[in-house]
Amino acid sequence: MPQLPNGKHIAIQATGFDALYDEAFNGTQAHKLMQIQTIADLYPYVEVIYFVHDIKGEHGKHATGPQAFPAGLRPAPGGYSLVTIQHEFKHWSRQDRKAFQEYLESDRIRSFFAELLEDVKQKQETLLKEGPELGRFLALCWKTGAHPLQE
Repeated sequence: MPQLPNGKHIAIQATGFDALYDEAFNGTQAHKLMQIQTIADLYPYVEVIYFVHDIKGEHGKHATGPQAFPAGLRPAPGGYSLVTIQHEFKHWSRQDRKAFQEYLESDRIRSFFAELLEDVKQKQETLLKEGPELGRFLALCWKTGAHPLQE
């Protein structure tokens, strides 16, 4: 989790995938799962979170370990995905935008995205092979270029 030059601590988390997988497997959003092919395609499902002062001290125990954040802070939803955060950038300094971009380009985050993309590709294959009939059918339509939502 980086600290921006303005002092804010931020991070990202992939919160949208459980719902996406459920919706894809029940057939309603198979196209959204199947259209993910690149790391940039993951961005709508990756949330930017901020860390704010933990006045009650409830989260201090989480200040150690591989996903550590500083004692006295707690995670708070930022309200933005990696796509919509672009709108917030107009309120950020050039230095903060640069620091955030460097965080996204770090080896740790590149590895995170590579693993996430691999997980999505496995879910796509599972949907194609073992999903319920409607989900399987719509995923196959997408893969062959015949899905009604494809151009």
